Amino acid sequence: MTFQWACERMARFAFKKSTFDYNNEAKNVFCDLKTRRIPHDMHLTAIIGANKVETARLNPQNKFFFIYKYSDGIFGIQYSKEKFDTFEHREYSRGDREDYHNTPQDCYFIPHKELVRIQ
Repeated sequence: MTFQWACERMARFAFKKSTFDYNNEAKNVFCDLKTRRIPHDMHLTAIIGANKVETARLNPQNKFFFIYKYSDGIFGIQYSKEKFDTFEHREYSRGDREDYHNTPQDCYFIPHKELVRIQ
């Protein structure tokens, strides 16, 4: 399956607090989009909230994609339990922020070499 096929005719969720940003109910496909102002390989990993991975794990009948728009292109990965079970999974918070955005969160760390260039 290609990212282009999966993301065709995606609709943005109207509810701002939805776990995923886009879906295509006809294809049972869900996408989460993260935008970063850095190159994709500036850090060794990309971070995704464990709540999103858990949603994917609990709904194996659907397809889930995590898409990252970096300054040097768009990259993504399709969820698979086997692959995500090999990724680091731990609580994370940024050390350089002292606001409410710095609340520790349960996260998965996706090695940037696992991300596929989409565009």
